[in-house]
Amino acid sequence: HRSHMGSCHYITVVAVLVLASLLYTPDIPVDVLKKTYVDQESKFLDFNGSRVHYKLEGTGKDIVLIHGTSSSLHTWDAWTAELVKNGYRVLRMDLLGVILFLHFMVIIN
Repeated sequence: HRSHMGSCHYITVVAVLVLASLLYTPDIPVDVLKKTYVDQESKFLDFNGSRVHYKLEGTGKDIVLIHGTSSSLHTWDAWTAELVKNGYRVLRMDLLGVILFLHFMVIIN
């Protein structure tokens, strides 16, 4: 009975590895990402070995838009257009973590 259980675990592990290899997609090269997501409003800040993509658009009262997990600053494209039209200066960035965000706010002020 134990040898049967051992072979079931082995088959399960092999199945998971095969499935993972089939679902794997390589990272997208940075140059391809830049062509898709970087435009004339894009700015970059090198901070602690990381490169932060941000946009600071408009004039007027400051407002910061923070995206959620698995999102990017582009989440706010439509909101930004409306806010800028209505007299706001909008800061949005691709977050790498909360601590980085707090340091970033100190640097740009």
